[in-house]
Amino acid sequence: PAPAFPSFPVYTPTTSLTPRFLAQDYQPSRTQQYSLNLQTQVAKDLLLEVGYVGARAIRLLDMRSLNQAGLASASNPIRGITTNTLANLAQRVPYEGFGSGLQQVESAGASWFNALETTLSKRFSKGSQFIAAYTFSRLLDTDGGNALETSGGNVQTIGNQDSQSARYGPADFNREHRLVLSYVYEIPNIFKNRAGLSQVTGGWMIAGVTTFQAGQRLTITSTNTNNAFGITADHAQLAAGCTASQIVKSGSVSSKVNAYFNASCFAPYPIIGDDGKATGFGNAGAGIANGPAQKNFDISLSKRTKLGLLGEGSNWEIRGEFFNAFNTPQFANPDVNVSDPTFGKISTTAVNPRVIQFALKLNF
Repeated sequence: PAPAFPSFPVYTPTTSLTPRFLAQDYQPSRTQQYSLNLQTQVAKDLLLEVGYVGARAIRLLDMRSLNQAGLASASNPIRGITTNTLANLAQRVPYEGFGSGLQQVESAGASWFNALETTLSKRFSKGSQFIAAYTFSRLLDTDGGNALETSGGNVQTIGNQDSQSARYGPADFNREHRLVLSYVYEIPNIFKNRAGLSQVTGGWMIAGVTTFQAGQRLTITSTNTNNAFGITADHAQLAAGCTASQIVKSGSVSSKVNAYFNASCFAPYPIIGDDGKATGFGNAGAGIANGPAQKNFDISLSKRTKLGLLGEGSNWEIRGEFFNAFNTPQFANPDVNVSDPTFGKISTTAVNPRVIQFALKLNF
């Protein structure tokens, strides 16, 4: 049931209330899109298109904690406190009596999209047609899926709540490279002048869609239980000398299903507290690693045979369709939380195994 409103819960410096509210200056988001395309005919029935596509979005929805604890010092005391320990965490927050779940829904997010899109298309002629489309793109944002973590139905922003730049990086659904090829090809009838064999060898057609695409961008997270700022959902800490290119192990995806990431690239959080326990934020940025790439082949093979009984254009068609025709494994993303016992393991696939279906169709 809906709670009574307005609500005035009792709170003291020792409570830890977690209300969520809408910012008073919340505004609708705004998107600007722009593009420039060039087309040219490179041969008969063959068209090449090259274009730039961009988009800029501002005032996107984000959610952050307003109660991230500050760092105290002798020159900058907080309520008389000059040290930073886990014990005095509740006294170093901006609003006593509230926890890190004091969340404000804002319109402060932003995104930037830039893409090179190329298409080579052939119109149907001489029994064939195709479209080959390649996109090289980059989508960056500040408060998308790579900046959030969902736990127990609650959404919380990862890492430093007061630093939007710490959450800035490639979006979680960004695929930098994507190539899609669709085609139709009528197989020539090599015995078209032979009445008997022509019925068997004629009318065959093969068609399909082939897709190659890079993996999604992944943010490596960890549960920072000793965070000096009170934010436990945090970016992971990269080990000294480990670069972003070394996070994912080399080799095929199937060879690293149980250990997708290089475990030696991650280290304990740096200790910054006066108690020797309180730690700082992790330094692994948003979208720092790539998930498994994907390739898929959907193919159909059909045959049409003329039927004179139901009119000149009548025919019957037998068709076979093969989805994921070569049964290529399409792996889902691995577990990205260093604190999980299943960290780095891929437990599911993203696309079904091979599926075959047949159909018989009468056209008249």
